[in-house]
Amino acid sequence: MSSEKRAITSMSFNFLEWQDESPKRCALPSEKGNTPFFEWIRSAPRWGASCAGKRSGRSSSPCCSSWCTSGSDLILISAAYYKIGSVLLKVEPDGKSVDEIWRGAFLEIHWTTPIYHEGYLYAFSGRNEPDAHFRCVEFKSGKVMWDRDESWTPHSTPTPSVYGRGSALLAEGKLIVLGEGGLLGLFKLTPGEPEEFCRFQVPQLHYPCWAAPVLSEKRLYLRSEDALVCLDMSAR
Repeated sequence: MSSEKRAITSMSFNFLEWQDESPKRCALPSEKGNTPFFEWIRSAPRWGASCAGKRSGRSSSPCCSSWCTSGSDLILISAAYYKIGSVLLKVEPDGKSVDEIWRGAFLEIHWTTPIYHEGYLYAFSGRNEPDAHFRCVEFKSGKVMWDRDESWTPHSTPTPSVYGRGSALLAEGKLIVLGEGGLLGLFKLTPGEPEEFCRFQVPQLHYPCWAAPVLSEKRLYLRSEDALVCLDMSAR
């Protein structure tokens, strides 16, 4: 089967990607259904011979923002395998080409989607448990504003005391964070330094908690592989 027939379409952002022996790339289809441009996510020559022929996974959704100074669009794409890291692309006004703004392995997002707020990204980075970090990155420059170590020894405990490769959502100007072992936390949105208001180990949850938390009607939904928890946030 050809790469094109194995293609997977991400409906949320209409990106096209596939996983095979060739380098991955993404596309931005237009409203008419044609594809105005392609951009490589991973290239063996760029990252070295050790990446050649290896499969890669990109499970996080792209992060998009309007660049107010020029009216163009910025798109962040990230992956965690083989030091692929992240790349920020600027879509040109004609919608048919992109320019690379920055690229680096300091932000390797495995499956979570980064939170964009007022020019900064808040995201968990790392392919495996020992690689886990919680970072704030300036969106336009790629500068790491702060870095919080959330690493832990794989399978050493079902409920680690760190967030590991966590997930987050933005609500009322704060970050609600769910760690991969069921640790629930609340953070202030600030590029200055990480500020954690509180944390709580959800008793019903344990590793792996890889689904992002969901907030609806003041109820917070959290999930692991074998449990679904709903917390009433209206009185808090």
